[in-house]
Amino acid sequence: PVWDAEVLPVHGAAAVTQLVHRLGAMVLTVLLLALAALAMRDARRRLALLLLLLLALQLVAGVLMVATGLALPIALAHNLLASMMLAVALRLI
Repeated sequence: PVWDAEVLPVHGAAAVTQLVHRLGAMVLTVLLLALAALAMRDARRRLALLLLLLLALQLVAGVLMVATGLALPIALAHNLLASMMLAVALRLI
């Protein structure tokens, strides 16, 4: 779609930051799915399922942030979920 920069100006640095964030999220999603799949094979099944649940919630929070224009409560939830996923992933490693 064509973007009308007069309605809502596009800032190059902000656009690049968003692109890098989304690319990083895609890479981390693949890695976390692989980690969860490996953990499902042994006794760490509950942690793997928790990681998958947190990942799904994180993706929903990310979409909601875009849809709501970066609402603060959703942004805080997005960061909290990221911290929780990090803790679970470190426990699985």
